[in-house]
Amino acid sequence: MRKAFIEEQQSIYDVAIQEYGTVEGVFLLLADNPDVIQSLDSFLNPGDVLEIQDDPETIVDKDVLQFFRNGSIRVLNGEIVLPGDFNNDFNIDYIPTLQIQLG
Repeated sequence: MRKAFIEEQQSIYDVAIQEYGTVEGVFLLLADNPDVIQSLDSFLNPGDVLEIQDDPETIVDKDVLQFFRNGSIRVLNGEIVLPGDFNNDFNIDYIPTLQIQLG
């Protein structure tokens, strides 16, 4: 096992893609880090330390992983929190204003 240090705006899905080459690696993160990640919607804090399996057999997509490692690319999509509330008018809260020009 090796350690991965969480950066600002990094989610568990970002870490899975960065360390295992696919979002499916999130299940390895859950299994190996129960003290930090309790569920699929857990938030990570900058500075958190996660255990990463370093066995080549655990890498799900080697090509994607090499892409990120060769380019020294960090996956930082962040956590998205939508405005509004989840109630009966949910769709109304999230429908963008449309302007249609008739011609």
